[in-house]
Amino acid sequence: MIKIDSVSKSFGDKLVLDGINLTLKEPTIYGLVGINGSGKSILLRIIAGIYRPDQGRVTIDGEDVLQNPEKAKSSFFFLNDNPYYSPLWKAKDFVSFYSCFYPEFDKEELNRVLNILELDVSHRISTFSKGMKRQFFLALAFASGAKTLLFDEAFDGLDPLSRLKMKKILVEKMEKGLTCLISSHSLRELEDIVDGFGLLDGGKLIDHKMVAEGKAPFVKFQLAAKEELPEEAFSFLHPVSLKRNGKIVEIVLRGEAEEQREKLETLHPVFLEQVEIRLEDLFLIEVEKSKEEGK
Repeated sequence: MIKIDSVSKSFGDKLVLDGINLTLKEPTIYGLVGINGSGKSILLRIIAGIYRPDQGRVTIDGEDVLQNPEKAKSSFFFLNDNPYYSPLWKAKDFVSFYSCFYPEFDKEELNRVLNILELDVSHRISTFSKGMKRQFFLALAFASGAKTLLFDEAFDGLDPLSRLKMKKILVEKMEKGLTCLISSHSLRELEDIVDGFGLLDGGKLIDHKMVAEGKAPFVKFQLAAKEELPEEAFSFLHPVSLKRNGKIVEIVLRGEAEEQREKLETLHPVFLEQVEIRLEDLFLIEVEKSKEEGK
């Protein structure tokens, strides 16, 4: 279990994290989303014990990461967006290195994941493409035996097929008791695997706990009109989000689907369809709401 208790962090005069609170119980895959510069990487580094918070504390399975680093850090695997390694190392060197820190490192599991990915690791890792390096480090994380994984932009540089394979492996691991906290600026990248997510904006964490819970108050429709409708035509609906592309409109509303559909029908659309609320929609809604509250 990861527990983040009132964590704040500043760099000079810039407040990056402001009283972050979050508890993640295993097993789960939790998405940490936000625009670039929102503090996602900083928060992961604080959880991993790389940065010391100005205020607050982080515990993993009850162990304070800073006060008992050896025990705490052996329980998780942190993969940052640009991991360091010796340019001379081959796969066997990484296995030897990580086996020193993770007593339950599973070489057979590493080979299984590498076979799934069809990744040849007989050469030096420095010769790999960006995507191949990412796959290899993810494979090391899965084989480490750690119960908690911290991934910063986990799927960055992966081709679509490799991304699908990695997501499948990650879900399989979660079903066996794994907890994963994964950051991304690409919201659609996480939507099909997370069962909870938080939005970092302005140093604050907006925790939606469960995806379904976050989506519950909203409905989304796409419609086409005979003629292009002005934005004012939708004002009586008090839209949460409104996007127009000529005669095509995408609108997010708060309330019951059937009730909102009936209201939209009064605009006499030639086409009207309810569509799924996406994680990206919720992110934009929360960012706009936080801006309004900050005014």
